[in-house]
Amino acid sequence: MKRENLLAKWLSGDITPEELEALKKLEDLEVYEKIVKKTSQFKVPAYNKEEELKNVINKLNRTEPKVKKLIPWKAISGIAAAFVILIGSYFYLNSFSDTIISTQYAEKKTMQLPDNSEVTLNVGSEISFNKKHWEQKREVKLGGEAFFKVEKGEKFDVITTAGTISVVGTQFNVKNRKDFFEVLCYEGAVKVTYQNTEKILKRGDAFQVIKGKITQVLPFSNSKPRWMANQSLFTKIPYGLVLDEYQRTFNVKIETKNVDINYHFTGEFSHSDKELALKTITRPLNLKYKWVTFSKVIIYAGDSN
Repeated sequence: MKRENLLAKWLSGDITPEELEALKKLEDLEVYEKIVKKTSQFKVPAYNKEEELKNVINKLNRTEPKVKKLIPWKAISGIAAAFVILIGSYFYLNSFSDTIISTQYAEKKTMQLPDNSEVTLNVGSEISFNKKHWEQKREVKLGGEAFFKVEKGEKFDVITTAGTISVVGTQFNVKNRKDFFEVLCYEGAVKVTYQNTEKILKRGDAFQVIKGKITQVLPFSNSKPRWMANQSLFTKIPYGLVLDEYQRTFNVKIETKNVDINYHFTGEFSHSDKELALKTITRPLNLKYKWVTFSKVIIYAGDSN
């Protein structure tokens, strides 16, 4: 006999001794016995029809008509005031919000500022400025590297974590990376403020700080930064900073083994071929490299790999 039939007969009390023995062999009989035991303890409350009718009538007699409450004038004025504050806050905050433009690794970007000044961002860089207040204050915050072609007008400031560059109308390049700050003037004049030092740069002049120390840089004759022509040029730059630039340019992760990253490197690499660029910055130092993945390479000295 099926389990369902045995359980039905057991619950109704019509089960035979033989069927009961068969049911006891089922593993879940004990569970059903506990359920029946618990449910047998439940008691249905007594129902008194006359008493319930009296309760309903009493509730109906106590029901009060609903009255619409008028909103006090103070509450209305409070809501209006809150609304005004909310709208005012929106326009206040919006007027101070900055426009942010950034580039990822292996990405460059050119854009125009509100006065038609032009900015070209190098890889892994960011600028921010306020459109609302631009006419009162031409000010750009920079992280990374950018080339500026500034329209003539009121003072134009480029603010970095390392220093501030102030101009009127000129062309210049600012590079603000970890442990490296550099300003190159390509046209006009630039005033650089770094900590307690101020310096006026004219066309062909440069100002450079490496790991907090101001370094001497020879005049240059280029009309634009080399990176805008897809070249990275280094003159006595710590090798670790050269590797950082390679990583940003090609979106590659570099690990080094037994490599002197403080060695001052002079050279350049092209942005058009990452393999050729890697050879250009490793072979002059007798370094070797090994690609671990498409985007990760290990640079090592001798047989240290």
